[in-house]
Amino acid sequence: MKGVASNCILIGREDMPAEVAYGIVKKIAENFDRYILVAKAMAMGKAIEMGKDVGFAYHPGAVKYYQERGWIK
Repeated sequence: MKGVASNCILIGREDMPAEVAYGIVKKIAENFDRYILVAKAMAMGKAIEMGKDVGFAYHPGAVKYYQERGWIK
């Protein structure tokens, strides 16, 4: 069976405090497997791919988390 796939991207305001963005990204990454129960398409992804280049800048809070995990430089 053929189909179409795309990344799921969460977009936040740039004035969101960095600690809030960091916390959101951390919770999603640390509970990634649980999201498969909510959205079956999440099974096609991996938490480590969250830091993959999507063509625009990440929020500084997200960058901090991704760097701590070694997912981006």
